[in-house]
Amino acid sequence: MRRIGFLLLITAVMLAGFSYTAKESEAASSVKICYVDAALVFDSYGKKKDLDKELAAEGKAKTDERDAIVEKIKSMRNELELLSDKRREKKQEQIDEKIRGLQAFDQETKSQLLRKRDGMVRDILKEIDSVVTDYAKKNGYSIILNSRVLIYADKQYDVTKEVIEILNSKYKGKN
Repeated sequence: MRRIGFLLLITAVMLAGFSYTAKESEAASSVKICYVDAALVFDSYGKKKDLDKELAAEGKAKTDERDAIVEKIKSMRNELELLSDKRREKKQEQIDEKIRGLQAFDQETKSQLLRKRDGMVRDILKEIDSVVTDYAKKNGYSIILNSRVLIYADKQYDVTKEVIEILNSKYKGKN
């Protein structure tokens, strides 16, 4: 009798385990997962490339402006040699003031370009997030991972190229 009860208990536990495994397997089969290389998406986005060019042009203009200030300081220093002591002291004060102005210019320019770059990056990341979310919904993905968190994934689950194409086609459509 005990033996039959024990066998019934073991059978019940096994059936419950199979039932749970079947439900778990059914839920797992409905989960659709893929991944993207977020860094590649970011770097391949046309808008990012265009904004980088814009920032580089701005940086070049600021560098040219800075170079003009530096040349003025050099010129003032050359003039310094030819002046009398009294005028030399006054000229040195002017040079020192120009140098302080140059330092402030450098600081402000760096800060300004960093703020612009940070804003650009933030906007681009929002756009990428939006496109990835839309892509997941339209294609029935439950989860899209960043490739950086993966140790291994089969290339068939990589949707980076598709996301880049969507981003760039939307960007080209706006321009």
